[in-house]
Amino acid sequence: MSDETSRGEQPSRSVIDRIARWIDPSVGTKGVVYGTITVGAVIAIDGSHVTSTFRMVATTALVLLLYFAAHVYAEILSRRFSTPGAVSSGLIKEVMRYESGIVRGASIPVLAMAIPALFGLNIGAVQLVGLAATVLCLVAFEVLAGIKAKFTPMQLVVQAAIGVGFGVGIIVIRWVSA
Repeated sequence: MSDETSRGEQPSRSVIDRIARWIDPSVGTKGVVYGTITVGAVIAIDGSHVTSTFRMVATTALVLLLYFAAHVYAEILSRRFSTPGAVSSGLIKEVMRYESGIVRGASIPVLAMAIPALFGLNIGAVQLVGLAATVLCLVAFEVLAGIKAKFTPMQLVVQAAIGVGFGVGIIVIRWVSA
């Protein structure tokens, strides 16, 4: 056991590092953020227009997949313009890996909605769970980035406020679309 582990610092760092690796800057951290915000906006709008929780979860998941596919397609097309040539399976795999952050970021709110939907909660409750998961993810991403940067507690509060601000923006979409 190392000195850090004996002082109790290693386990908390380990959890932070594991979550940070899940966000994984090497495969597009911005995709995680884009996916989370986009799926939150879809949840905000869709919840006031669908007739069942299944349709809301399914529509949100389908929009997520289309958004991911659009990013993959746009990146491949962009690369083909800059370096003309045929599309290879290697290129497709590389771009899908790079853009996978979109799916990771959006998966938490989608899964958070699916669970209460399976238990028969109404649309409003499922939507609220999805929106809450979205806001919590955004706040967590901000705080984790701040912790990795060794921010002071006040700086972490500011980081969290940025995440809350985006969450409020998504909730405003819900309010306006109702």
